[in-house]
Parts: sequence; C-alpha cells; structure tokens
Amino acid sequence: MSSLMRRRWIATAPDASLVEAAHLMRLARMRHLPVAEHGLLLGLLDHAELLRASLEEIRRPTPGGRSVIALMDRRAPSALPDDSLHSVAARMLAAGLACIPVVLAPTEPRLIGLVLESDLLRRVYDAGASPAS
Repeated sequence: MSSLMRRRWIATAPDASLVEAAHLMRLARMRHLPVAEHGLLLGLLDHAELLRASLEEIRRPTPGGRSVIALMDRRAPSALPDDSLHSVAARMLAAGLACIPVVLAPTEPRLIGLVLESDLLRRVYDAGASPAS
C-alpha cells in the first residue's frame, strides 16, 4: 500500500462541526473522511451519515450543533503500509467504503496515508487489465 497510498490527504478533527466536515468533503470530493487527533486515526466519517444527521439537525436543532465525534465510525477498517492491494480492496468492498486510511501499525494508529477507490482503479487500469476481465 505504501506505493499506492496518498501521502497528502485531508482529515477532520473530532470536535469539528458537521458544517465544517461537509465543507471539507466537498472540497476534497470525498465520501468518507478520516477523523484524526494529534495524528492518530480515531474513525471515519461517512457522507451519507453526515447528510442524515444534517437533515435531523434541521428538523430538531441541537444547541451548539453536533460534532463529528458523534457520527464517526470508530470501527472502520484501516490498512497498513505493507498490506496487499487485494486485501485492502477486499476490506473496502466488505465495509462499503470509498477510501481506507493507512496507519503506521495496528498498535500505533498514526495516520500516514489514504487510499481512495480511484487509486485502486487507476492501478488496475495502469496494469493493463482489460475491461472484460
């Protein structure tokens, strides 16, 4: 994964507002956004969940609004730099994710990169796979 992962990525803080997170997602054109604090991965924020929560906030406003920490998935999978392309793709498919955070080690979830589904598709395309296979 280290050759495929993006070393420049965007993440949000757990105390960021839903509006801030939505803005970041829009700017980065991402459907899932890593949530990190002090460089450590805490979870993943899903665009669909963010939309649901935003609609709920319109219907029943919360004083001060809700923050990202209330919506993030703490159990979202991550990848390691030495993971195979196949295992990362399988994890993304199983979890229904459009990206997967790459962390330094299982015992140290320091966020060091991000792999998007477009990165996987580009790798397959660059390898010369035919569309029929």
